[in-house]
Amino acid sequence: MNDQLNLPTKPRVVAHDYLDLESCLAIAQVYNCHVSSHAPQDAFTVLGITLPIHDDDDTDMEEDKGFDILVPLYAIEPLNKYVNFYLPDWLTSFALETYQANPDILCLYLIERYFYTVGLYFANISQREEGEKMIKILIYLYTYRLKKFITFAQNSEENHPQQLTWHEKVLFDKVRTSAKAFNDWWKNAKPGSRRRKYPGE
Repeated sequence: MNDQLNLPTKPRVVAHDYLDLESCLAIAQVYNCHVSSHAPQDAFTVLGITLPIHDDDDTDMEEDKGFDILVPLYAIEPLNKYVNFYLPDWLTSFALETYQANPDILCLYLIERYFYTVGLYFANISQREEGEKMIKILIYLYTYRLKKFITFAQNSEENHPQQLTWHEKVLFDKVRTSAKAFNDWWKNAKPGSRRRKYPGE
């Protein structure tokens, strides 16, 4: 309608998945991070995190030693002035190369329920070379597995395989629904008819 009237399109205020519960749960997960010993408490209070008290005269704690705490994924980048994250074991170069070599037998759901969401988030906040490598392997895994489970969804009535991640399950269900709708249409279509006949007509 806006295109026909040449009206400007209303800009998107938030990301399309901003209010998606699963996306919120994915980035709300906490990960181990190293925090500067002189990081201000105020920066962490909003997260409900209480930092260890550091006395300027305390000689037991070196200034640059710091400490480890758990920080929500969504807060790691905003706090990057004080926080250095530890990459999860399942996202290390060795782990990703192992996934790439064996994409058929991976049970990504057991590795991480939100494998792609969390993986891409860490890729975007990692060093450029490391992040690009992570993204390439994540894309490879997704596209490779996509072909497999789409074929399965279209040609089988079994439930989705348990090794699928949450995102893959959502797409699997959409493919299954579309395939069923097409099959229903095909069964009810008359030879030479271009009009779709719905069940019950």
